[in-house]
Amino acid sequence: MPVLRGERVVLREFRREDVDAIQAWVNNENITKYLAFALFPQSREETIEFVERQLYKKNSPREGIFVIALNDDPDLTYIGSVGLHNIDYRNRHCEIGIVIGREDLLGQGLGAEAIRLVLGFAFDFLNMHKVNIRTYEYNERGLRCYRRCGFREEGRVRQQRYYGGRYWDEILLGMTEEEFRSVRSGQPGCSVAPRCRSPDGSAPGGTTGLHFRSGLAGGGHELHQVHEGGNPARFRLEVSCREPGEHIGVLPRQDEVAPGCEEWGRPP
Repeated sequence: MPVLRGERVVLREFRREDVDAIQAWVNNENITKYLAFALFPQSREETIEFVERQLYKKNSPREGIFVIALNDDPDLTYIGSVGLHNIDYRNRHCEIGIVIGREDLLGQGLGAEAIRLVLGFAFDFLNMHKVNIRTYEYNERGLRCYRRCGFREEGRVRQQRYYGGRYWDEILLGMTEEEFRSVRSGQPGCSVAPRCRSPDGSAPGGTTGLHFRSGLAGGGHELHQVHEGGNPARFRLEVSCREPGEHIGVLPRQDEVAPGCEEWGRPP
């Protein structure tokens, strides 16, 4: 998978040194009570096994999980993870799962930024039509985050989770591709067409760019999320080449090869 870079967070691949950081939260009830699956105490050996599965992508292509790290951390130390699960390429839908494993970083908007990055990956790169997420009704902070990102409540499974001496509903939320593009553009029913970035990496119009480097075509291409007008919910995607005329043959919905760069996506 590519590495996605935002303003404050980076979504990167798993590394073996992530085991200690995962063990620091995986048995912490203040973190695990919000996860959408029952989690029994996990040994270090089980955590190692989980990380090894991610290293070798044994669940691919129906699952892809990114490590969340802070952009200003030169070591890109693990602080959580966000992933796409149950990817259905025929019906073009999947489900997001996310955890921020450090209590001191909760409530700072880092999860929302990670979700927006992985949503862009799901809709623009994997060509998903719909992305779903689920949580429990006592996860008020998570629900606020998901709704700010554009998810809409679609239903409830009543009294699905027993926690704190009572039963709670499981809340199902979803976002379609059309809704994602509407939220991203800031205009209902409008989508923003991607533009081309010059080979030297400079962004047109004085905008600032977010980008990820891809391992495709020898790692010489970058996908940029360029924010406009200071609105973090409004951005467009750009793909640039390090070498003029390089061809990215596997990017979805590719339209044409321009001198020095590739432009791809769906026009408004």
